[in-house]
Amino acid sequence: MAANELNRTTPDTSLTGGSWIARTGAEGWKADGSKSVNGFSNAFLPFTPTDGHVYKVTVEANPDASGSSDWFALGFSQSANVGAGQGWHTSNTVHSWMLNRENDASTSVIQTFRGAGTANGASHDLIPDVVGPVQMSVVLDTTGVNWTVQWFAQGSAIRGPEAFGTNPTATSHVGIGAWNTATGSVDNFSLTIESSQVGLGADLAGAGSVDSAGSRLNIEGRATNLTAGYYRLDSFEYQSSGADGEVQPFLAVLTAPDTYEVVWVGPTFEAGPAGTVVELLSEDLLLLLAEGELYAGFNANGPVVMFADPDGPSVTDHNNPALFSIQAGDGIGGFTNNNLSRNYAFAINLTAVQVPEPATALLGLAGMTVLGLRRRRAA
Repeated sequence: MAANELNRTTPDTSLTGGSWIARTGAEGWKADGSKSVNGFSNAFLPFTPTDGHVYKVTVEANPDASGSSDWFALGFSQSANVGAGQGWHTSNTVHSWMLNRENDASTSVIQTFRGAGTANGASHDLIPDVVGPVQMSVVLDTTGVNWTVQWFAQGSAIRGPEAFGTNPTATSHVGIGAWNTATGSVDNFSLTIESSQVGLGADLAGAGSVDSAGSRLNIEGRATNLTAGYYRLDSFEYQSSGADGEVQPFLAVLTAPDTYEVVWVGPTFEAGPAGTVVELLSEDLLLLLAEGELYAGFNANGPVVMFADPDGPSVTDHNNPALFSIQAGDGIGGFTNNNLSRNYAFAINLTAVQVPEPATALLGLAGMTVLGLRRRRAA
C-alpha cells in the first residue's frame, strides 16, 4: 500500500483496535483525511454494537465548496465495500447516517437517514450557511428494547431520537464516504461510548403492571457486555408504581444457568412517587479486569417497580422474598421463578472513566470493586 493511504492504518483511539478498510489509489482517502481526486470512495472501521450502550460517531467534514450536490457521508453499515465505483449507500447496507454537501448554500446541505440506505430521510438547512468544516455526529442508542438514532450538526441536535422497528443488529462497520465527484477533507473522526446501561430502563415500553404486595428480588435477563476498564456508577432509574416500600439495586455476573455472583450492591432507597425515578449513586468505581457481561437486579419491599410482559425472549429470574442482606461476593440461585416472562422497568447507568496512575493506589478507596468478569455460559 502507499505510505500516505488511509487503508490499513489504525486510529489513535479505537473501540475495537481495528484498522481502516478504505479505497486505495488516487481516488481513495489519504491518511491525513484528504481526498483530492474525483470518484466514489468509502472507508470503514470494524464495529459491532451490543445492547446497553450509547455510541457516538463524529467527524468534521469539509467537502470542497462548489455548486455540486455531491457530498461526504458518516454513519453505520452492515457491509464494507470500498472498491472502485462502489457508492456509499448503493453498494453498502448503511443506516443511521448523514451527509454534508459541497454546495454550502443548499437548503439540504445536511441530510439524515435512518435507513436502510436512503429510506426514512430528512433534509436540513444550516442557518447561517457554514463555509468550511461541519461537525457531524450520529448517536446510536442500544440501551432500550428498541434501539434509537439521533443526528447532530455543529454540536446541536437536528433530528431524533427515532426508534427502529427492527434493531440493526447486523451492523458490522462504521465509516465515511465520498459520493461521485466530492473532494475535500475530514478530520477528528471519533467513535466513543458515551454511557452504558445495565437493564432495560425506566422508560420500558408497556411497563404498566405491578407486583402484588410482598418483597421480591429480580434479575433482568438481558446482559450488557462491557470492555475491561474503570466504570463510574452514576444512577439507578426505575418506573415507580407510587406504592410505599423500598428498593435496592445491585449488579451480578452469571456463573451457571440461573445462578449469579453479586459484584456490587447499592444503597436502599425509599420508593419514589409514581413515574420515572432517578436515584443518584455515590459514584462508586467498578474495575473490570476483563471483558464480559453484567446483569442488573434489584430487591424491592412492596410493589414498587413496574413491569411489562415481553414480546421477545428477554425474561427475568424472580425470587420471593427479596434478599436485602446480599453483599458483593454472595451467590444467588434457586429462584422461586426462573425465567419469568416479564421485564421490569429499571436500569443501572455507568460511564467508562480514565483513572490516573498509579491505579493500585485506588484499590483501598471505599466503593472500589475489582472484578474479573466471566463470559456467559451456555444454558
